[in-house]
Amino acid sequence: MAPFKQEAQRLHKSELQLFRQLQADVREDMRDGELRESFTRTFLERQSEFGLSDDEGSYVIGTLFEAGAGTTAAAMTSFCLAMCHSPFWQEKLHEEVDRVATDDRTPDFDDLPNLPTVRAIVKEVLRWRPVTAGGVPHQLIKDDSYEGFFLPPGTIVHANQWAIHREIVLYPGPEEFNPLRWLSPDYPTFREPLTKFPNLQAYSAFGFGRRICPGLNVAERSLKLLVARLGWACRVEKNPGVEVPWYDYTTGFNVQPKPFDFNLNARSDTRAKVVESTWRDRKDPAG
Repeated sequence: MAPFKQEAQRLHKSELQLFRQLQADVREDMRDGELRESFTRTFLERQSEFGLSDDEGSYVIGTLFEAGAGTTAAAMTSFCLAMCHSPFWQEKLHEEVDRVATDDRTPDFDDLPNLPTVRAIVKEVLRWRPVTAGGVPHQLIKDDSYEGFFLPPGTIVHANQWAIHREIVLYPGPEEFNPLRWLSPDYPTFREPLTKFPNLQAYSAFGFGRRICPGLNVAERSLKLLVARLGWACRVEKNPGVEVPWYDYTTGFNVQPKPFDFNLNARSDTRAKVVESTWRDRKDPAG
């Protein structure tokens, strides 16, 4: 009579199984002397202090991973789409990362203050193609008014991120992918110094008020580093003779481009080897 409950139970079982396995992997690594920092390691070392069961802890950390993995992947897919359509900005990205990182070193967190174009590209991707395009509904806790409309407590207000990010007064030429709007004083969104701005703090892409996305800081650091390192290592290009759609996205609470063809090639053999060795070391820190 309620098939949605069966589907929810199935998804819960599958999800919990994944989270339990991830927790078990960390527990086994700790037994083997692997001391890499992680949320799960912190939880396991201080579990009695937190007062959470194994499953409760796995869900607290697992949902953080689950929420961040999907949204970050969606934003990075939109980044690849933007680079296919904006080779000019990809060249600017390459020029900037090459100024701070050599052939044998990838950009790191310490480089980000010196990478305003990287930060502008990240912010523009989230403006141009917001992951939560429809926004998240909020409920008013006190009287408010908007353009002559009285809104009593309990009113549901739905902030439409797609429309907000295309407010023409704030974002001239809103359909254009244009990171310059965050870098040039000719645009109303420009702020300085460029060692700090643009950034994603209090940005509408992450919601508003007390219910702003709690993963904002993790997402910001992840996206900036991913774009910097991808720009350092690779070139994103259209596949010759294959059309890359301007907008062909999934539907749902979070959206992302549907699969599309493009080429991802290493910018040099040296950088390809650095990527391979970094990945190998990550998989086997002990060598």
